[in-house]
Amino acid sequence: MRIRELLLNTRIVLVAGVALGALVFGTAATHKEKVTKKREMVVIGGDRPAELRFPRGFQEGEQLPLVVVLHGFSLTGEITDILLGAGRLMDKEKFFLLLPQGEEVDGFSTWNSRPVPQDGPPPGWVDDSGYLSALADEAVGYGVDPSRIYFIGYSAGGFMVHRLACDHGSRFAGYASLAGGVGESPEWCPDPEPVSTVVIHGTDDQSVPYEGGRGRLGAEDTAAFWAQVADCRDSFTEIDKVNVTFFEWEIGFREGRIVFDGDWKDLFQFSTRAETDVITHRDCATPVVSQAWRVKGAGHSPIPRLRFFREVWNTLRDTD
Repeated sequence: MRIRELLLNTRIVLVAGVALGALVFGTAATHKEKVTKKREMVVIGGDRPAELRFPRGFQEGEQLPLVVVLHGFSLTGEITDILLGAGRLMDKEKFFLLLPQGEEVDGFSTWNSRPVPQDGPPPGWVDDSGYLSALADEAVGYGVDPSRIYFIGYSAGGFMVHRLACDHGSRFAGYASLAGGVGESPEWCPDPEPVSTVVIHGTDDQSVPYEGGRGRLGAEDTAAFWAQVADCRDSFTEIDKVNVTFFEWEIGFREGRIVFDGDWKDLFQFSTRAETDVITHRDCATPVVSQAWRVKGAGHSPIPRLRFFREVWNTLRDTD
């Protein structure tokens, strides 16, 4: 591994730790204060505001892609983006970045990825699918290309990504989830369309098990579900194709506390090998990307390498 990447990844983890600490202890400046010092942005979404960040060098009249980052339970869009890394690529690849926030449930932000009940939404139902779709529509007015809108989500945000794929299908260009999936009940996604999906999951995830259960499909079955929708007739597996993780340990956030998943002796043990198998579904009747990334040895909150989002971004755009 190059020294530059080692230093940058270490800095990212430290920044993430500071951001998480600020979230817990309330010592950070406000979201808007930090962002406006860095780049042009607007707040959209009305009563549920979200930051739409512009890539540097954006010229009025351009139409550029949009990446929407959906946070995990109890996190924020900004912290999730620090870990996933879309914001580090937006200037070079020239795309907008949208960081929405889920509604609070028992004091923690999350997303409602459940399907609408057959007899209609009950009182108090939060329509996050409709909210995020409307945000994307509003972003188009600022120069977003409506044919190049991508969603990536972690954990609760990953489940929300698949809810959007179920509800809005090919209206959006691609969907990627880390530690998320599709519900196992047919009612969870009754009328899906072929879409491009990348399903990324750690094999040692104890919170959202790789094999599935607890009312949801496993990672490989989630990818197979979308492949079947696209009528993909073949698949192949590339062993140790991608290096996703950077550290042997992971950052967690539980009940308002920062935790480290792993042994302290592993704190400076860096992952320098490709540990991720890529299962690709191909020969599809509809030209889509349909992959599962099996991140061997990773848990629920892997700390990705700098190139992680670039790998995801390049994969999702294969059908552009």
